[in-house]
Amino acid sequence: MMTLVMPQQWATPHRQRAMALVIVLWFLALLTLMVGALAYSMRVETQTVSNAVVSARGRAVGEAAIFWAIAEMAKPEDERQVLEDGTPFEWEFGGAKVTITVLNEAGLVDINTASRELMAKLFTDLGGLEAEQVDALLDAITDFRDQDNVRSLNGAEDEDYEAQGLPGAKDAPFESVEELQRVMGMTGTLYRAVAPYMTVYSHSSGVNPRYSPRGLLLVFADGDAAAVDSWMAERAEAPNSAMPAFGQGMFAPSRRNSYRITADSGFPDGTGRIRVSATAFVYPQQQPPYVINAWREQVPGAGAVVDDQGIPSQ
Repeated sequence: MMTLVMPQQWATPHRQRAMALVIVLWFLALLTLMVGALAYSMRVETQTVSNAVVSARGRAVGEAAIFWAIAEMAKPEDERQVLEDGTPFEWEFGGAKVTITVLNEAGLVDINTASRELMAKLFTDLGGLEAEQVDALLDAITDFRDQDNVRSLNGAEDEDYEAQGLPGAKDAPFESVEELQRVMGMTGTLYRAVAPYMTVYSHSSGVNPRYSPRGLLLVFADGDAAAVDSWMAERAEAPNSAMPAFGQGMFAPSRRNSYRITADSGFPDGTGRIRVSATAFVYPQQQPPYVINAWREQVPGAGAVVDDQGIPSQ
């Protein structure tokens, strides 16, 4: 049987106490590291949960604002608190402040039915395109949505798309504004400039300026801000006032029950910021009284987090 014999110099009480102290110190250091790591992990998890709660609250407020606006649009026009011409309306809910805008889509340019003159004006003024570029793009849009395979003078059909390695023309009407990005010749810069003013729901060759946003009215007025602001003031005072003097030939006195609704919300401390957008048909006398056609939720700086139609963040 072997017996472990400690060296004589280690056997003194003084050295034994020193070794014990070293072991205790190492143990305390290790314990401190473990406690620190656990505390950090708990702080991270707590912050993550807190952020998720705030985000969920912000999203709930945005959704509530959308459905409140839909309910407003179901009321008679003279009983509504919010206008349908894009005028911002300030609303509070759940401790958050919300800016709501509603646009009747009769005030926007329909990709499927707008006149060629109207589309050309939009692409020229907002996109800075030359006449030849506009003609080519308009022909490409026509070829994209028509059902035949006959190429327009400056247009593009399936073989042209295939040559560029792109999916072919749809050969059917546009079902969303986002599909405009598939048209040959449509650039990202041009799309971002015109998309806010386009729709597929007005079904009109012109627009109703009583519902058009200021940016689109400026196009019709050739950038004359004074004329636009003056007419918008008249519109606010008398919604059924005469059509503006500018933009002749591009207007149509139509009205739709389709609305583009946007809610920008956030809490006073700067948290929970989110933009919720929806396109909805409102049918007050039917069940259900509304139909959601598109829905998007966008957190500032994070892009679109929920998007039913692939709408790019703007």
